[in-house]
Amino acid sequence: MTDIDRVNDEENERKINELFFQERVDALLKKFPDTPVLERWPLRARTARWWRRCESRKPKKDAKPSAIIRHQYEFTSRTPHQNLQTGKRWETTEIEQRWRPVCVYDYESTREFKKHARTIATEQFWDFFCHFSSEDYRVAYTDDGASSWCGKIKEDEVRDHINGKRDFARRASEKTRSITIDHDLHGGCRNVFMKQLEILLDDFWGTEAWHIQAKQKNANGVHFINVWQNPFDTNKAIAGLRQRLISLDEKYPELAKEAESKDMHSFASMEILPTKGNGMRLPLASSRTMLIDQPLQQVTYRKREVQDVVGYMNWVLAAVKGQASVMPKGEVQAWIEKALKQREKEERNLSSILHPHQSTPSPEKPVSNKAAAPKTGKQKQKRKADFKGMKGKSWKQITQALSGEMQADSIDHWINQLALYTPFKFATPDEAVACIEKFVDELPDQSVSDRLTSGKRARVSANIRICVKNAFNGWTGQPRPEETKKKLTAVWKRFQLTGRDLFDKSTWGKSGSAYEVKLAPDFEWTEEELGQLTQLANLLRTNITNCDEAVRHLIRLIRVHSEVSKDKIKSILETAGIKCGSKRDDKPKAIKNWLIGAKWIYAEAAYVPKVRCYRYGLGKTMRIKFPPLEADDKVFAGEGESLEELTARFEKEKSSLFSAEPVGVIN
Repeated sequence: MTDIDRVNDEENERKINELFFQERVDALLKKFPDTPVLERWPLRARTARWWRRCESRKPKKDAKPSAIIRHQYEFTSRTPHQNLQTGKRWETTEIEQRWRPVCVYDYESTREFKKHARTIATEQFWDFFCHFSSEDYRVAYTDDGASSWCGKIKEDEVRDHINGKRDFARRASEKTRSITIDHDLHGGCRNVFMKQLEILLDDFWGTEAWHIQAKQKNANGVHFINVWQNPFDTNKAIAGLRQRLISLDEKYPELAKEAESKDMHSFASMEILPTKGNGMRLPLASSRTMLIDQPLQQVTYRKREVQDVVGYMNWVLAAVKGQASVMPKGEVQAWIEKALKQREKEERNLSSILHPHQSTPSPEKPVSNKAAAPKTGKQKQKRKADFKGMKGKSWKQITQALSGEMQADSIDHWINQLALYTPFKFATPDEAVACIEKFVDELPDQSVSDRLTSGKRARVSANIRICVKNAFNGWTGQPRPEETKKKLTAVWKRFQLTGRDLFDKSTWGKSGSAYEVKLAPDFEWTEEELGQLTQLANLLRTNITNCDEAVRHLIRLIRVHSEVSKDKIKSILETAGIKCGSKRDDKPKAIKNWLIGAKWIYAEAAYVPKVRCYRYGLGKTMRIKFPPLEADDKVFAGEGESLEELTARFEKEKSSLFSAEPVGVIN
């Protein structure tokens, strides 16, 4: 990018910020007409938040602001990077000047109010755990996964966190009032974990304000949390705690070796949070319990069971002054041992390594002379109930149930599931009904349905017609038809990408990995991009030919297939001749972060699903390499979009600026 281009981009960015600021000011002036817009703060005027926090006052009902302030602030965007060879991490930053309107009120425009005890405790919680947090990132954990936004955690978001609506995490700033040791189990040895826990309790428990946060059930570890009255320098606090953990390894060297042999963290390698890269989940998270003077119980607030922030902050305020008590160590160990995951990682002995396919024979059961009792109706029903729900396995479940490979719970249920996809395949309901009728007639075992064995075949046919009719009428039989259409469309596109067809038995019996995924057309690199590929090849410790093959395949795949799993990226690298090595030598993650940093691809930060995929897209420099996709291919192009419209959109994308928020490392 030349200096002229950079100046033009900065000028365009400034104009966009000005327009955005003016829109917000106009909206406020429409609500509060004749309010002055000032560059400086007037005397004795404060924000509504300041009055509420500092003076227990709030603006009167329908109070008009004294002025609207043009507040200028710096917005910092960060892009993380990592050297795969040394493990060193760094980030590049870009600082932008932005403006926002701020309403201020004078004393006469406010009134006194009495704060609720829970409101006071929430403000104290924010002061201890969120005030000294990164202003550039905040992280939220929801049912859909983890999402990252720019900006510091807000007080209303803290209320959502405490009330269990969504869990928030913070990244470190220059100073902090809390620090955390992340003591993980994650499939390791349970005995080693408990030994380390006992030593940590002996060294930390009962000193300063150390306490624990852990899940109530199926815990994969615990968080040791310490809180201070005054803020400390984050780097110095982490360095001091790290030195303290190193001394524990020196004191117990045999335990450190045992932990490393079990692929677990020793004391010296335990993660200390928060950092500028990894987020630390805040205390009082949902489905977690604080171990202080006792396990902190939930309270009823507005007819809901929520975390007791009042009791927790009362203990924290007493602990930072050295006036709080803690649970006995034995009770803490017993509580955590009960909460840990019961399923432990199996340790293979020498015989299982030498004979991996030889299983230990089970003792023979004594043969009973009693005749086998006939199976009851409940036992038969239990044998049939092999499938419950879909959960992303629609292909395997439908095809196996209708081909007789697996006993179906109800043939009507699977007929309904198959009928949901008929509008994507057939032009008329009659064609769809005829296809499903043929599948039912070809069932190898008619006992899967009482109607088929009792001569009530007509009722099955009637159910087929009803299910198909509902599907062709916009899935009216579903509780949320619009959401159903969206999900079914995504699944059908996935089937077509891999060449599968629910209504073609020749494609049954295989998973999606057995088919060749379609790729976008091939393309050429520029000289500048070839130079960047050389850098990436050095990072991956391979030659330029293998690197070119892997990156080219990945770019072409992302062009037509937005969701790509980490295992798929690893498979692409290994196919290209790039050895991925151990889990610590994480080349799939390294190439993903490098491509995002180079802005060749981007990952949507607001989309981190439960499955192991991210949703990717091509950046400007890569997207303009590909022509528009065919209009008649419904897998790639939207229905009703002509080739001329696709071409116009393609030309527009050439001149559009690429901007995407990179995905950071989330703990």
